[in-house]
Amino acid sequence: MVALLGHRGLVLNAVHLAFVCSILRSMVHETELGSALAFYAAYHQDPINQAIHFVFVPTLLYSFMVYFAHFPALGFSIALPGGTAEEPHLLTYATLIPCVYAAYYCYLDPFSGWAQLYGIIGFLMYASVVHLVMADRRTARKKSDGTVSWAGTGRPLKLAAVLQVLGWYMQVHPGHAVFEGVKPALFDSLGQSLSVAPLFAFYEGLWALGLQADLHNTTAALVAERRAAMCAGGGAFAFCS
Repeated sequence: MVALLGHRGLVLNAVHLAFVCSILRSMVHETELGSALAFYAAYHQDPINQAIHFVFVPTLLYSFMVYFAHFPALGFSIALPGGTAEEPHLLTYATLIPCVYAAYYCYLDPFSGWAQLYGIIGFLMYASVVHLVMADRRTARKKSDGTVSWAGTGRPLKLAAVLQVLGWYMQVHPGHAVFEGVKPALFDSLGQSLSVAPLFAFYEGLWALGLQADLHNTTAALVAERRAAMCAGGGAFAFCS
């Protein structure tokens, strides 16, 4: 694992912390469910683009977790339940992801039960990532003299890289450039996009099944208002023509 100070440590921790803080900052400033969903939905109204995001937003979230699972939070080796003396389950930046998202989404939607379900899904994804990374470290240890680098065998990181490239490509090119005809929301607000995208993709699945119809209708009305304001502000969007 990468220490707080030393080779790569300080810079990497600063970058990782900035990434987390950018998401937290957006969460603090957006505290209403309909408004949060409408921001992201304004850039995602094409059904094919919505389907692409339904698949590849979770793909990106999973790959982010795989990457961040290699780095203890702030570089401190804090052991959590579920590990062993040889392979401890450490508090990593990946641990923070399901905790932060679950807390935020349960705050936005405290009573429907769907945000809570998504929180459970997030923790299941995290458990899968921990299993993957710990298994990789055990494999790396068997192939070495007992010492393991922070990357293990490197296979989980390669998997994360492939999923990142695939996830971003599918959303930016076919999703936005071809089908939606509108730039991705992250070009206007990276933090806000990262904070709400997983929940929006999940709710799009619910809406496709006819669930949460009232929220769907409320969000659609807010999207119409937001798109009108975007066009009135001189935005060069396909839906303004």
